[in-house]
Amino acid sequence: MIGAPATPTPTGLFSIIGALRSSPNAFLGSWIRPLTAHSNALQEFEGGDGTVGVHGRGGASLLDPLGSARSHGCIRVSNADIDWLVHRIGAPQLAGIPVRVQ
Repeated sequence: MIGAPATPTPTGLFSIIGALRSSPNAFLGSWIRPLTAHSNALQEFEGGDGTVGVHGRGGASLLDPLGSARSHGCIRVSNADIDWLVHRIGAPQLAGIPVRVQ
């Protein structure tokens, strides 16, 4: 759930930018919800600008248990949890919803 010591998850009040569908077996899991948060440690990550997000888990990310300090700053949740949230609220309605990270 939390970032690694070298790439901590930023704290504060942010909002969801949107919801991007992904393969449940992909490293980032079934859904990616980018936030308005940006990493204080990474100015760039895999071609992006260091945006922090909430995402599921798949592939190699399943090797790290949820709650372990292993991410690059993103908040990792189970695919079941992120699927429930996206389907409950609706992908188009997620943009702008506030998220407090503590």
